[in-house]
Amino acid sequence: MARPKDFDHDIVLEKAMNVFWEKGFAGASLAALTEATGLHKGSLYGAFKSKENLFKLALKKYGESSRSGSFKKGTATKYLKDFYKRLVTEGACEKGDKGCLIMNASLEFGTQEGGPSEIANDLLNQVEKNLRMALETSLEERELEIELSTKEMGQRLLGLAFTLRKLGKFKKDKLYLTNIANGVLKEIQIQL
Repeated sequence: MARPKDFDHDIVLEKAMNVFWEKGFAGASLAALTEATGLHKGSLYGAFKSKENLFKLALKKYGESSRSGSFKKGTATKYLKDFYKRLVTEGACEKGDKGCLIMNASLEFGTQEGGPSEIANDLLNQVEKNLRMALETSLEERELEIELSTKEMGQRLLGLAFTLRKLGKFKKDKLYLTNIANGVLKEIQIQL
């Protein structure tokens, strides 16, 4: 008879997610994962099957928590402004050192077939779709005008988010990050 698990699956997954977020998939050693989760190697593999599977579950968990901040309804331009203000603020402080787990995974796995790469790319597409939805809503409500299609502007906004997250890992100057954000955001009449 299998021994019942005596740990909270979600708490362990959260702790593993933080290790992957800080160290990346390749840098997250089994020792770091067992130390962070408090599980022994056998329990970790028994519950999650493999390091890759644990990473995929952690990435999905991160994606779910990211979606909680997605645009729903309301003032789209305020949402966009607040979204980029948060990225600049986080990038300018120590919290910004980890960047974004979705973007980190996209860089680490690139265009590999399946696995974590596929999950990261799906999550990035969801982020871009969310930004486009905010743009479309702001156009419908006549809050702003743009010369580009919402698809093209959504791509630029995703690129800006990616840039701010990556620069925030080593360039902690808030004015510097704000200047970069404003360079793209001026296309939609938003300034931070």
